[in-house]
Amino acid sequence: MCIVLVCVLPLVGYLPLSPLLKLFRQVISCFSLAVTSRLYLGFAVVSLLMEINSVFLHIRQLLLLSGWRNKTTAAGSSVTYSLISWLNIGTLLVFRVFTTGWMIRWLAAHSEHMPLFVFMMGAVGTSLISIMNAVLFYRLFRADFLINH
Repeated sequence: MCIVLVCVLPLVGYLPLSPLLKLFRQVISCFSLAVTSRLYLGFAVVSLLMEINSVFLHIRQLLLLSGWRNKTTAAGSSVTYSLISWLNIGTLLVFRVFTTGWMIRWLAAHSEHMPLFVFMMGAVGTSLISIMNAVLFYRLFRADFLINH
């Protein structure tokens, strides 16, 4: 249960509560299936790669709370905040978007070798994660790169 909370807590500030609760339910269901059946554990472990991006989401949030976004130097905005923003977007693309793409491809390639219920759980889970990743990317990109501060 702690892993599930660590996985989705970085999204709390970026998503309305209802979709977040749906994601909690779906993630708990998928991880519970993997743990109790001792099947699809590799798939579950690969999904945890997305949490590498959470490190930068948390650092960004801490910088925002401590006012680092507004600390400027002669060159412009905070170098630290800018570096974390770029790392955040980069790790989001590599570890969230590409990992989700791999998970979708794996589900499609192995769909005939798994029960329909398991396939549907995976399909719904990756669909929710894909939507949330797109929303997260849009909000981060808009906040950090499109609006002049």
